[in-house]
Amino acid sequence: MNKTQKTQRDNAAILAAAERHCMRSGARLTPTRRQVLELILGYPDVVKAYDLLNDLQRLRGNAAPPTVYRALDFLVEVGILHRAESLNGFVFCDHFANEHTSVILNCTECGHTEELPADEPVGMLLQYCHQRGFDVSPEPFVLSGRCQKCRGACEYECHCP
Repeated sequence: MNKTQKTQRDNAAILAAAERHCMRSGARLTPTRRQVLELILGYPDVVKAYDLLNDLQRLRGNAAPPTVYRALDFLVEVGILHRAESLNGFVFCDHFANEHTSVILNCTECGHTEELPADEPVGMLLQYCHQRGFDVSPEPFVLSGRCQKCRGACEYECHCP
């Protein structure tokens, strides 16, 4: 099986799981929402609303910004996407079927992002902030740095900066 076939099968499984997730939540993955989600799955990292708008206009010819923003808001509301304000975009959640608190790792060199469930460490940080009278916004935490690939093997072998 080639990479394109695998990706298409993976995306089909994700779309089916998203459909079931929405139904369990009492929500509906409309054709437009589904199409926006399909477009999102084509992006490897953070996706910007205007990139999706351009894609949708290319496919439909008449898509307006509210169409995309309503679909994105819905996908965030049901937990399929995370809004990453500091990255000015959205990140697909691989764990949308399970309630969790997320951390988004963002490589400042290559732009790769990874969403991770991190209930325990984030819970400890939230408790620490709460004890100091500070309420943290409910958005996922975005941590910026360098990914393993960009750091290269040198850091593991010689611990250079």
